[in-house]
Amino acid sequence: MTKKQNDTSHSLKIKQKNNHLKEMATVGTMDDFTILVYTDHDPSHFHLLKNGEFEAKINIETLEVFDYKFQKNGKTVSGSYLRKLKRWLEKKSLRNSKITNKEAIQFSWQILNS
Repeated sequence: MTKKQNDTSHSLKIKQKNNHLKEMATVGTMDDFTILVYTDHDPSHFHLLKNGEFEAKINIETLEVFDYKFQKNGKTVSGSYLRKLKRWLEKKSLRNSKITNKEAIQFSWQILNS
């Protein structure tokens, strides 16, 4: 592994919120962003977290930002970062070179939300 940008380590955490168990998988990191998948509502999506600035919800299929869990001072995902994210999603996962990072996200969504 060369940089944090290429880290695609997966981890699963379970937490309780409002008397409901909620699972979360950390699918990978890129620069100072973390890619998360939760047991969550449709449409199928992942969360792009930039610590202290925002947590964006991104549709897995269209790769469009459709909501923010939180934003500090109106921070948003820039177009240049979305292009960089799309390139990262197309790369092979370092944890399993048979699938792409996007496929790892899709798999995590299916496991947590089926």
